[in-house]
Amino acid sequence: ITVPNASGKITPAALRKAHSQFQLIFEHMVMPRAVYISNATELGTVYTRKELEDLRTICDEFQLYLIMDGARLGNALESGVDYDLNDLAGWCDAFTIGATKNGALFGEALVIMNRKLQPYFRFTEKQSGAMLAKGWLLGLQFIGLFEDDAWFENARHANELAMTIQNRVKELGYPLLLTSETNQIFVVVTQQEYEYLSTRVDFEIWEQWNDDIIVRFVTSWHTTQEEAEYLCVYLEEARNQDSLPEPEDD
Repeated sequence: ITVPNASGKITPAALRKAHSQFQLIFEHMVMPRAVYISNATELGTVYTRKELEDLRTICDEFQLYLIMDGARLGNALESGVDYDLNDLAGWCDAFTIGATKNGALFGEALVIMNRKLQPYFRFTEKQSGAMLAKGWLLGLQFIGLFEDDAWFENARHANELAMTIQNRVKELGYPLLLTSETNQIFVVVTQQEYEYLSTRVDFEIWEQWNDDIIVRFVTSWHTTQEEAEYLCVYLEEARNQDSLPEPEDD
């Protein structure tokens, strides 16, 4: 059941409306049991403390579990929010701590806080084909990421470089789909700017916006300051193509 979002986030009002509409036709559908959110969201935004507390309240009202996808949780926690992993453990029935996007080869840690969901989880894992013969290798990665706070430092590094790029994008006058709080930047470019950038850097086309194109740049734990600076140079050149000198013939 898709709940309409506001900048990538579910609001209690939207959740209440979706739940009420579902009750009119529930005999023909699966009974909802959980609310599934992402933090940070797919648009780079982050839930505030109040937003999460309000979601927890409405989930209790409707007897729904609150599940958080934390594939980008490190970036969310290092964005300046006033909560931490312990707070999430109090709000969520279950949440994941993402490592694939934050320095590990692959792997997510699932944290199940609701005791009703804990029994027989290992058997469910086996039934779902999610148990690896060498699963302990995933655990070793988390030990390495957390024992010296590398998990937090990696996310902070990605966020800081993204803010450098986003601030330069604003200075150059590019429109933004929205202002990101984490490591994803959504820039609106013209067709001419897109063609210039596409020959120099790799990025993702997010969607078409009238005659323009929304592209997504994502920084990570291994993005370098030099790479971010090069991108800023290319963005400036793409913006000022008419003033660039013509390339010399070989």
